Amino acid sequence: MIAANLPAGVTQDMVNEGQKLYGTVCVACHGAGGAGSPAAPALNDGQWLWVPGGEFNGLVNIINVGVPQPKQYPGIMPPKGGGSFTDEQVRAIAAYIHALNNRSGA
Repeated sequence: MIAANLPAGVTQDMVNEGQKLYGTVCVACHGAGGAGSPAAPALNDGQWLWVPGGEFNGLVNIINVGVPQPKQYPGIMPPKGGGSFTDEQVRAIAAYIHALNNRSGA
């Protein structure tokens, strides 16, 4: 996926790495390509329950701390989605999720 409108400090390489990491843990609840599931919201539709506007640093934070009391879905999200991601990997996952909502037409 080619990302557009990347925040300062976020690169296409981070998006690519984040896509791989997303597929290891996040996909189980948030679905392929961030399409969502009965357990967790879509991450590709521009609608945000916890991070207004899908702001990058907000995404990093919510991935790190998790969602212990979901607003609309039955499954909680543990810190780091239950994975053992490094800070750099969390930033890459956030870059991928940000990119899901900011794709280039190329």
